[in-house]
Amino acid sequence: MKSFFSFLLISIFSILFSLSLFAYDLKLVFLNPETIKESLVKNNAYESVVTSFLPTVVLQALKNNGADSENAGTLAQKVSIKLVDPKSLQQDTETILDHLLPYLDGKTQTLAFSLDLTKYKKTLENNFETAFLDYFSSLPLCDPGGEKQESEGLPSCRAEGTTLAQLYQQIPAQEIRESLLDRFPAEVKIDNNKATLVPSETTKGEAGHVSPNPSQDLKSIKLNSIRDGLGKANLFILLGFSLSLLSLCLVALLWLKNYRSSLRWISRGLFTTAFVPLLISLAIFLFLSKNFLLSTIDRFFGLPAGIDIGPLVGVVLYLLKSFSFLLLLEAIVMIVISIGITLFLKFYRPSGKSLLRKTP
Repeated sequence: MKSFFSFLLISIFSILFSLSLFAYDLKLVFLNPETIKESLVKNNAYESVVTSFLPTVVLQALKNNGADSENAGTLAQKVSIKLVDPKSLQQDTETILDHLLPYLDGKTQTLAFSLDLTKYKKTLENNFETAFLDYFSSLPLCDPGGEKQESEGLPSCRAEGTTLAQLYQQIPAQEIRESLLDRFPAEVKIDNNKATLVPSETTKGEAGHVSPNPSQDLKSIKLNSIRDGLGKANLFILLGFSLSLLSLCLVALLWLKNYRSSLRWISRGLFTTAFVPLLISLAIFLFLSKNFLLSTIDRFFGLPAGIDIGPLVGVVLYLLKSFSFLLLLEAIVMIVISIGITLFLKFYRPSGKSLLRKTP
């Protein structure tokens, strides 16, 4: 009967301890600002935003204002590079992480901060014309007997004798500039309830009059709900660890008069519990790769056109491998403790019959 209850309690320990360990390690990795910062830097995520995501926004603004051509993608790249400095984007992102993640994890009670994004608009205003002139200067001369300079849209070549300023005047530069400025908020405010995008105070209408721009709440981001969910996860982790340790104490009480049997059951429990995190960590290390994740996303959801999600996948892979590394260390510790207990039971004999030393 003791053996049956011991097996039952050890099974409860293995299940609860494993689940609590997984949840704790996931929280430790994915809610750690420093780990996420490191993963973003190592995977060139900020550079990817400038060279992959922003060009799609600029390209859409070009198309909406009739400045589309086969070379529009090249111009979109040049404008994006002039618009956002990756170092500045990194600084703002890390500020958000430092405020947001501790709040979601319950380490801080309130969340109230804002980011001034007008610097990006000022950068666009200052460098907008330069980006176009750089693009025009890179165009080849039109072949007098063949290709001609387009009168509409973006030119793919420039006629001999045409200055860069003349080319710039031929495109709807002001409309493109205003379209881009309207796409970028002036400020981001984040508090306990929501994140709010605050646009510029005013915008010009078609007749040249000025009208206010309303703020936009990101209603899909419910920070309180996320915090409450993580709070329940923390409670589950605490209860899981507590109940698993209680089950080991009950095993010890069952074999109170025979501590060797008690230690033997505990050793078995630790050894079997270690195998699940050990196998998961090895599977992540050996089989999970960037190409595998990209092909899986492409198979089930399809890859977004024109946007390189490789750095984002790299960030997720980095975090998963950090998680698996923690599991591997914890599994090794449990196995070492289990082996230590087994060796202790094998070589230690309190009656004087120890195998480590023989009496003459």
